[in-house]
Amino acid sequence: MTIAAVLAVKGNEVVMVTETMVIKDVINLLNQRRIGAVLVTSDTSDVVGVLSERDIIRGLATHGAELLDMTAKTMMTSPVVTCRPTDSVRQVLMLITERRIRHVPVVEEGRLLESSRSATL
Repeated sequence: MTIAAVLAVKGNEVVMVTETMVIKDVINLLNQRRIGAVLVTSDTSDVVGVLSERDIIRGLATHGAELLDMTAKTMMTSPVVTCRPTDSVRQVLMLITERRIRHVPVVEEGRLLESSRSATL
């Protein structure tokens, strides 16, 4: 089974935020969308990181409440590890296990495979 087959069932909606969005707004977006992570983009719309609930928890443990006013860029995981739609689920599961990550954006010909974007609440 390929990643493309999984996306055909699951869908390929991607939620993104800018690297300058503050963490408290990212938390609201995660809650509103009922998701666990967002992709972080630069001013030029390039994907520069992934920001997950886990990243936010680590940030709270390190920075306390100050984290809420910090930007997505300060806590995101970077560089982003990606996969292709033609990759097998097995290959991606091995990648996830080896890299100890949970979120792997799908790219095709260097472009993010997505159906919609959201950079604001």
